Amino acid sequence: MARPIVGDVRIKQERRHLNNGRVYVYERVVKYDPETRRNITLQRKLLGIEDPETGKIIPTKPKRVISTKTGNSEDKDTIQRKKIGVTSLLEWVGKASGIDEDLKVAFGDDNDTANKCINIARYWVATNGETLPNMRTWQIKHAVAEDELITENLYKQVFDTLGQNESYVQNYFKCRCNGLEKRSVIAIDSTTTSTYSQQLDAARYGFNKQDDSLPTIKTLTLYSLDAHQPLAFYHQPGNIPDIISIKNALRELSYLNISKPLIVSDNGFYSLDNITAFIFERMRFLTRVTLRDGAWLKKIVDEHLNELDLFSNQLDSDANIQGVSICFEHNFERLCKYNTEGHKAGDKITVIKKLHLHIYRLRENKHQEEKLFASQLADIKAHLLAEDELTPAAQKIADECFIVTKSRGKISVTPNQDGCLKRSRYFGLLLLLTNDEKDKESALAIYRKREHIEDHYEKLKNIADGNKPRVCDDWRFKGRQFVQFVSLGYFDFIYKKIKTLKQTLGQVTGDPVHDLSDNLKLEKKVKSWLENKSLHEIFEWFDCVESVNLHGGKHPHVRLITEQIKRDKKFLEVIGYSGILTKN
Repeated sequence: MARPIVGDVRIKQERRHLNNGRVYVYERVVKYDPETRRNITLQRKLLGIEDPETGKIIPTKPKRVISTKTGNSEDKDTIQRKKIGVTSLLEWVGKASGIDEDLKVAFGDDNDTANKCINIARYWVATNGETLPNMRTWQIKHAVAEDELITENLYKQVFDTLGQNESYVQNYFKCRCNGLEKRSVIAIDSTTTSTYSQQLDAARYGFNKQDDSLPTIKTLTLYSLDAHQPLAFYHQPGNIPDIISIKNALRELSYLNISKPLIVSDNGFYSLDNITAFIFERMRFLTRVTLRDGAWLKKIVDEHLNELDLFSNQLDSDANIQGVSICFEHNFERLCKYNTEGHKAGDKITVIKKLHLHIYRLRENKHQEEKLFASQLADIKAHLLAEDELTPAAQKIADECFIVTKSRGKISVTPNQDGCLKRSRYFGLLLLLTNDEKDKESALAIYRKREHIEDHYEKLKNIADGNKPRVCDDWRFKGRQFVQFVSLGYFDFIYKKIKTLKQTLGQVTGDPVHDLSDNLKLEKKVKSWLENKSLHEIFEWFDCVESVNLHGGKHPHVRLITEQIKRDKKFLEVIGYSGILTKN
């Protein structure tokens, strides 16, 4: 008769023989599982190495604990060396940009979460997007106090807290918008983040901007083109197209209470319904339109297309672009949702609004499209002569641009001049539709500023470790995205400072002190250095600056700070830095 299964917890010893002859002895706490008919290991601990002669167990050395403190027992609390260059620069950025203060105001009494959020954001900026498991080592090198080190459990806890407290996030967005000027220019755009995870609910198959055939999570961002700062974001399932995202963006803008902003968007957000929403919400907008999406504008474009060939319509700001501006009126209709004094729910409301359509011809784009079209025609003609089957798109071009005849078994393919001209007449066109900007030059200049939000997304992927979610929980993903958002605020602030400096350094201003030859020469050295360094390389350059605190002997307190050359000191002066680096 078999013994009854008890299932008690038992302690066993096991020996592991290595190739070098050593025998490691482990203690295992096991429990029998009747379903799998195997012992389950509950705990495993290394006891030591077995002595080959006596058979006794010799304990191994304990694992070394990394400490941030240096020196002997007498001066371990008084003598310290730490890297201060990049951390001091980022501390100044946080104060000068107002980001740190806004975070603390937004989080209320939760200063601990605010400080941890600031530290993680600064780490990403300083390391050019290193992954977070490396953060503890980086903090130790920069002499962060042991009780302030952010471990894996701590940053996960921060992300969870931020993901579950939407009030923190929205309050921060409001704080960032409070400093905006009236009639600010705000860009709207989106990006996608690919993931292999099946645990993120928002990850769905849809338009993938990375084109890697994975499910994505979409992030929509509001970005100030005047302040060069991200203002707000929210994420959506990956299958939501841009064209239906605009209404939530307008509601977010209304909540943030931004005064009369000008909304700039790409053609991905264009639809007649969205234009109607802008009109009825009394929002200023400037959006790119294509003839494929804006068929109701095609008649206006055709009427004024020949004017683009006139040299009198050449832009003063760019000789390679010609443009015309057309002012017209359009009827916009919407159903009334609620009973009001003038309308009942379901009534059709019609308003007539004046719009401006700016039509541009970009010569370089036109020439590139013509070369591509000519190559395409030659390829289609070769297939027609060989009687090969064409794709539906190629067949449509062949029907419009070629006349195919067959006589005595011989095929003749002749270009259709009218069809070719009809296809090529829209090459190099850029259409901007607005209800605000009347001048074609200023409208184009504003639209071109959209490149800043494109740069923002590039930095999110490459600098803030945003290429992959790296988490498998929706709350944690939202919190992680928020900290990335904060880190990009740091980056954009210093990036704008340096970009402005490059345009002014070494220039005569009329100030007799500033215009001294030695000062101008030094500024030109700073400018040359900045033009050959990325922002990350600048941070790396200052990361070698160290501080050594000494106590004892004849001096009660001595601080040694790494020396800096005149160019570096001048750089810190012209960006407006104030801190420990200038006190040496």
